Amino acid sequence: MAAASRSPAFALLYASLLLLLAGAAASGDMPLMTDRFHAWRAAYNRTYATAEERQRRFEVYRRNVEYIEATNRRGELSYELGENQFTDLTREEFLAKHTMPPGQALAARDAVMRQLINTTRAGLVAERGGNGSYSDDAFGQVPYSVDWRTSGAVTPVKHQMNCGSCWAFAAVAAIESVYN
Repeated sequence: MAAASRSPAFALLYASLLLLLAGAAASGDMPLMTDRFHAWRAAYNRTYATAEERQRRFEVYRRNVEYIEATNRRGELSYELGENQFTDLTREEFLAKHTMPPGQALAARDAVMRQLINTTRAGLVAERGGNGSYSDDAFGQVPYSVDWRTSGAVTPVKHQMNCGSCWAFAAVAAIESVYN
């Protein structure tokens, strides 16, 4: 019974996909996007187990590229979006693979805060005899903003893959920044 109910849904999905591909091919965009996808796959060494998975990833890639180009055309951002190693992932796939689930993130933050509260006994600055504030002339003239990239203080982005040790990458970046 389940197989019989899946057949019409599968046929409808397949027909929709064919119509979508036919429409894109008629507009002349499909060969360009296909070539672009092949170049992207070569650049990021992407292979897929089946032709169906490759087609599914192509569709995700195509939608993401269309979003990137539409966003950049609007020009509302102070930066431009671009393709990277994640362009064949949906938003949900990216979040599931590369971020911590919200409940887990809160639990991790709470554990860190408990650790800080338990180990930090210094108290407030005002309690140690200071007035708890600094005068403006203590630091001299401070610029309104600083682009640390131009001074070489920011190291290149490191991709931790599935390591889960973001704290280690952050620590290394902080130490590298001090010595650059």
